[in-house]
Amino acid sequence: MNANLRYNLEQLHRMVGQRLVMSPWFDLPIGLQWRDSKYRRLFGAGKGLHVGHRVFIDREHRQFTGSVSIGKNVFISHDVLLDYTGHLTIGDGVWILQGTHVITHRHDILELRRTGVNPTEQTSLEIADKAYIGSNVTILPSCSRIGKGAVVAAGAIVTHDVEDYTLVAGNPAKPIKTLPHD
Repeated sequence: MNANLRYNLEQLHRMVGQRLVMSPWFDLPIGLQWRDSKYRRLFGAGKGLHVGHRVFIDREHRQFTGSVSIGKNVFISHDVLLDYTGHLTIGDGVWILQGTHVITHRHDILELRRTGVNPTEQTSLEIADKAYIGSNVTILPSCSRIGKGAVVAAGAIVTHDVEDYTLVAGNPAKPIKTLPHD
């Protein structure tokens, strides 16, 4: 089978599977377990994955072959958008709270204005082990790494990399303090 066709069929399976588990029936106790299990199978995630209601993991631009990797014991709350048009890696023990948007691609607006063509560039993001992403955070494509044990405060707009064991907050997110190591 053609590699591109196989990839597109895998993406279709992921999209249909996600739409299925967004049903309110999956908010019942037995449904929660099945939803988590379905996401583990769809994305090859490790054991202990919890995915809340209305979480969508998707490629915004189908012409790109992005990738997503999700570690063990990851908690993804409800109303989260994880874009893997580029490449997204989520380490072990990561928490991503409600309303968070993670974007792994960018557009060249100047090129769009000049030529009418809207080029898209893939980016990569690693969210390292034990990172904690608060509610309603936006992680923009200019950020390539959220460090190990880092904490991103609620409502932050992350435009640059976050060092290991650092608390960041604000718009744009700025370091507030260094956190104790494990």
